[in-house]
Amino acid sequence: FAGDWYYPNFEGTSYYSKISSATSSNDDVLEVQISDWGDVLLMPKKAGKATLKFTVDGLKFQQKVQVIAPQWGQDCALVKKGKAKVLSFTNLPKDSEVVWKTSDKKIVTVSQEGKITGKKLGSAVITAELEGKTFSCTVTIGSGKGVDAALKGEKVLGAVYSQEKRMQDGYYDCSSFVWRSYNAAGLKLGNVNSAPTAAEIARKLEAEGKAIAYEYIEPDQLKPGDLIFYAGYGNGRYKNIDHVSMYYGSFYSWGDIDSGAIIHAVGSGVQFESYSWYCSGSIVMIARP
Repeated sequence: FAGDWYYPNFEGTSYYSKISSATSSNDDVLEVQISDWGDVLLMPKKAGKATLKFTVDGLKFQQKVQVIAPQWGQDCALVKKGKAKVLSFTNLPKDSEVVWKTSDKKIVTVSQEGKITGKKLGSAVITAELEGKTFSCTVTIGSGKGVDAALKGEKVLGAVYSQEKRMQDGYYDCSSFVWRSYNAAGLKLGNVNSAPTAAEIARKLEAEGKAIAYEYIEPDQLKPGDLIFYAGYGNGRYKNIDHVSMYYGSFYSWGDIDSGAIIHAVGSGVQFESYSWYCSGSIVMIARP
């Protein structure tokens, strides 16, 4: 795999064996080095083929190597109950075999083509094993307008952040992102013609009895589409709110610890973040539209 490091094993050697040379036919694809301790280090750089040549205890031999560079960008996914989505790699060699598994088939099933289907509300982990390496994706199965809004928001990942152009195609600030996502899902938040500020969205939702918390709560208490409001440094607006994000779903970033995933518009664009890690101490209200 490109980007990984490998220490190859040599059979039949002893404590006194010496690797006197190690070279690659294509250093741009696969670089090889001998450390000060006599170990061989392989550093795959990009997809391609190379031939390694070694001299060990005076004996010469070679090994052909194929470097692959598949991209797996799906750490978490959201699927509506009864619907399906396909998880996949990019830059995957045609002859590669992927073995797919689900941690809970009652919640989500997966085919050997990577098609996942939501069976029951909840979350499960999908794993894809490729050439001995395991990749994982936390899948949340949800229902309702909140899921629709989060999925609409997911479609504009990578869009440009701009307060000046916040209502134009391809541009968002935090409040126009959640407003337009819900608007596309068929639910208006505040003004029907233009997105209000995050503070005004929070004020309206609280007046409608939609607030569910006024500080950080654990991810398992949230649902896709919940809006998280954060306070700034005294901007004079409602609860000093200066930012809003949308809860997306579960995200097992540390083993079995669910830190949750949010999607929001920030200075670097529309992107995912960890709910538990992103400014959790600044949360002043959470609402469920």
